[in-house]
Amino acid sequence: MQRIFPVNEQQLKPYIGHPVLVYLRDGGEIFGMFTRMKDGNLFLNEDPSQYVPAASKNKNLKIAGKTAKAKLKQNASEIVQEQKTSAAAGTYTGYAPLILSQDMIFALFILP
Repeated sequence: MQRIFPVNEQQLKPYIGHPVLVYLRDGGEIFGMFTRMKDGNLFLNEDPSQYVPAASKNKNLKIAGKTAKAKLKQNASEIVQEQKTSAAAGTYTGYAPLILSQDMIFALFILP
């Protein structure tokens, strides 16, 4: 069990898909699969086939022609297919998706 501190996007990025134990400031405990962290919110138990990081929405991304656009589209569809395959393989926990504000978190531990 490894404690992650501070709890932020940069620290948690390598642990996407790992089981976590979250201790809340009110004394509660939550177990789940870490999906992502965005805008100060911790997302747990999201279905991987429903969440795809959208590279095409990146405004800083420059695409140099039709060939590059086609390749980007193909890569995005491959990511979706990979995530659907991993969901079918049983990596989705089946727990209800949960969003926790970073302010609610007292401590977060990555489980082996």
